[in-house]
Amino acid sequence: MSDTSELLRENLLGNTDFLLERARAGSQSAWRAILRRYQTMLEAHVRSVIVGISRQDVEDLLQVVLARVFLHIERFHYEGEGSFRRWLSTLVVNECKNELKARAAQANQVPTVPFDLSRLEDARGAERRELSGDLDLLLAHMGALDEADRDVLIMRYFEGLSWGAVAEVLGCSIDKAHSDYALAMERLARRLGA
Repeated sequence: MSDTSELLRENLLGNTDFLLERARAGSQSAWRAILRRYQTMLEAHVRSVIVGISRQDVEDLLQVVLARVFLHIERFHYEGEGSFRRWLSTLVVNECKNELKARAAQANQVPTVPFDLSRLEDARGAERRELSGDLDLLLAHMGALDEADRDVLIMRYFEGLSWGAVAEVLGCSIDKAHSDYALAMERLARRLGA
C-alpha cells in the first residue's frame, strides 16, 4: 500500500498505533516496518543483558521475542509510543533472562560478566563519542543499569533519536529527556569507574 509507505517515511517515530493495527489485520509489511523500527533498540537490549552473545544468537533470540509479540499482540493496549517500547523491552529482557538461566543450567554455573574497566575510556562527554574499549563491556555495564536508564541511553546512543523523539517516547519535555539522559550517563560513568 503506497500511502502506508509514504506515511511511514514522513513519520519515522510516530504511527506505531497505525502499524500495530495493520499488523493485527495480517499485514506483513506492517510487521516488517515494526521490526525495522525497533531492531536497533531490541539488539542493544539483548547485547546489554547477555555479554558476548554472537550475532546469530541475537537474531535467534529476537525471533523468539517477535514470535511472542505476534502471539500476544491482541492483548497489548497501545497508550502511546513509550508503552509499546516498554512492552517490547520487557519481552526482550525477560527472554534474555530465560536464556541466561538456560545457559547457566547447561554450564552448571551462574553466568558472570568479565569487567575489565581499564579497557574503556571515560564515558562522560559527548553522547555519541566512540569508546576505545570493547562494546560488549559497555553493553554489559548498561545491562546492570535500571530499565529507564538503559532505554534512554539506547535511544540516544544506539538509535540516534532526536531529543524531541526521546521526549515523545518518554512522555516528557525535552529538558526532562536531557536530564534523564545526563543522569543515566553519570550512572554509567560510575559503573565504568570514571
